[in-house]
Amino acid sequence: MNRLPEVMKYMGGQTETLEDTLAFVERVTARWAEHGCSWWTAFEKTSNECVGAATLQYLPGDAKGRLEVGWRLLPSQQGKGFATEAGQAAVDYGRRNFPGEEIVAVAHPENTPSHHVMERLGMSYAGVEEHYGEPCAVYAFQSD
Repeated sequence: MNRLPEVMKYMGGQTETLEDTLAFVERVTARWAEHGCSWWTAFEKTSNECVGAATLQYLPGDAKGRLEVGWRLLPSQQGKGFATEAGQAAVDYGRRNFPGEEIVAVAHPENTPSHHVMERLGMSYAGVEEHYGEPCAVYAFQSD
């Protein structure tokens, strides 16, 4: 999925090789062992077809130590509600397993589909911060 330009458009635009993906899997495995959260694969319930991935992870380089909820979907699976469902599952996991931790979401300022998902999750726009080496729109829960 990360080799597709349309998936990586708002994530730096750089597609990944198989070697990049294998290194990512190693990092994700280490994060699960260390923190008890990271990326997981999202499957459609009926067909068991992979539709994308979701995450709950500590926002890399964030001085506030916040958890980030995020998602990415295969192009053929976008617009079907999977991002909202996966995002809600990640938020629920975070609230159960990391009570009291602040959960945010970040996205490229022009990635309005992700902004809409964040709003459907009950998050509100909190401003622009630099993450992943670029300005990102940040959404947070009002109670956080």
